[in-house]
Amino acid sequence: MPTKIRSTTTLLLGGLVAAALSSQSANAQIVFSDTFESYSLLAPTSFAVSNVFPQTGSPWTTIVAGNAGIANNIASPNNSQVFSIPSNLAVVTPRFSRLFADVVPTASNQLEFSFDFYDSVGSTTGSFRQYAEIRSSAPAIEQLIAVGVSNTVTTGVLVSGGPAGGFSTTNGGTNYQARVAFSNAGNGWINLNAVRSIGWQNFKVLLNGSSIQIFVNGALDSTVTAGASVGAANGYDLVVVGSGFSSVAGSGFYDNVAVTVIPEPASLAVLASAGMLMLRRRSAK
Repeated sequence: MPTKIRSTTTLLLGGLVAAALSSQSANAQIVFSDTFESYSLLAPTSFAVSNVFPQTGSPWTTIVAGNAGIANNIASPNNSQVFSIPSNLAVVTPRFSRLFADVVPTASNQLEFSFDFYDSVGSTTGSFRQYAEIRSSAPAIEQLIAVGVSNTVTTGVLVSGGPAGGFSTTNGGTNYQARVAFSNAGNGWINLNAVRSIGWQNFKVLLNGSSIQIFVNGALDSTVTAGASVGAANGYDLVVVGSGFSSVAGSGFYDNVAVTVIPEPASLAVLASAGMLMLRRRSAK
């Protein structure tokens, strides 16, 4: 093949491959995203806020009342305002929920839940319990995934009939935790691989109908296979922020809470694979 034609073909194939690979991000559908920038700022220079959240018109609902509000933090990821749940050892920590349109995750319609979390304590064995979760709004536990910090790490059973291999069941206070709970499986907290540190952390959960991938600061931390229960018929329609427990020894700050549906068309995946194969063959000539 003449050099000019070969170069043109390579460019076209490269464009097709790039389009296929970028299409997943371009077609992502944001179910909801909250940066907490639209709420009234109550404490311009402090994380200490009063019991005024959720504010009038807020899409969030109070599950457990307590001190919470919108605070200012110039170091927060991408934004200046954050959702603050101050530490209070005397009363319960507040807990808030937000409903969204029900989504059943599948291989071609993945569900992503992500949020930024400020760890104000770092490694500790104390009673620091701050986390966010995505779940079904059904009263009984049908499917629930939580990520953050919990001082209650149990057997780590994630699938019916057996423990999760490779997960530590002893909480030394040095790692972040996750909880994967389904109606047909265990519901204990497990330790993740990521080591705790004071500062902002990003957590992301990706569900594809057959497994759950948990990312910490952009890196894949753990993968959990939970069979059909990952894509249970009633899907996911609720996000919850805050633990609702008492004696929480540490404040929690949340930002950029988002739920996104990520289509992954099979045709584009095939196109990308075929294009890459052709490019490799032409490069070898």
